[in-house]
Amino acid sequence: MERMKTLVFSISLLLGLLGHSQPYIELTFSVVDEHTEERLDGVYIELYNNGEVVDSDSTDFFSGSFKAFWLKIDQNYSFVVHKNGYVSKMGEVDTHYDKPDSLPYRIYFPCFVGLFPECEAGDYSFLKTTPLIQLTIGENGEMTWDKEYVRNMQLKVENASHAKISDEQYDKYTKLYYEAQSLMENQYYDEAMAKLNEAKEIIDCSKVQYAIVECNERKDGLYNEDTLRARRIRYEKQGKFTEALELNKRLKKYFPDNTSNEVETRIDYLSMIINAEREFAEEDYSDARYYYNRAVTFLPDATYPNERLKELDVLSKDNKK
Repeated sequence: MERMKTLVFSISLLLGLLGHSQPYIELTFSVVDEHTEERLDGVYIELYNNGEVVDSDSTDFFSGSFKAFWLKIDQNYSFVVHKNGYVSKMGEVDTHYDKPDSLPYRIYFPCFVGLFPECEAGDYSFLKTTPLIQLTIGENGEMTWDKEYVRNMQLKVENASHAKISDEQYDKYTKLYYEAQSLMENQYYDEAMAKLNEAKEIIDCSKVQYAIVECNERKDGLYNEDTLRARRIRYEKQGKFTEALELNKRLKKYFPDNTSNEVETRIDYLSMIINAEREFAEEDYSDARYYYNRAVTFLPDATYPNERLKELDVLSKDNKK
């Protein structure tokens, strides 16, 4: 009977604590290249509270998204998103709220960040101290922000992209860039490349660099859907999974109407295979098994991950002897 009383008291205390728990904000990040819209690896995020670092996280391609950052109510937070070779961006999160007891227990703040590579013609020094976005809690406990402020900041970033060159040079660069785009659409690739190289002499930035890559790919026939699929199959059979993954990214980018579901699934599948192969090579067989099993969930009929799982079974038996 005494034990029963203790158990009832413990449960009542726990429920009481849960009932009076403070709500929190779950801040999550997705970080991509602003031009290609592809997920970036090697990104580092720092979370600050009143100017001091209170949490951080980094990711690579294989680990997927960042962990969730938990923010307390009635605090002032800021975050900075870094990647080598890219311009860092920062934001602020004000979690003050007049009636915290009326808030849901968990408030979800998903944050999408697009980074762009550094450019010798740009002056982005103001981004080290000025947030691009200021997040707050809305009337109904949702994430909100000042859209006019964000638009003004985006305009400021655009103006900063050519702050170190004259207006005349920038106008010439813009003219050359859009002439090249028109020539590419009409399949005049050599002429388009000449325009892009001339533009690159004025501003050697990611925008024109990506256009040069695209022009070469178009010229070499890499925009042909059947060719890309055939090359992908060949790479997979050869065990060149990283190369196959890149081809799937191109299929997704250039033929989204025809390939979205199938390609998206295969991108997930190949990501798991690459991860598993890395762990297998490092003899971390437990993690390798996890990723091979994840690959099977995306493509149940694929033979390769099942063959590797059988190899892991053999290794496991040998280790027990």
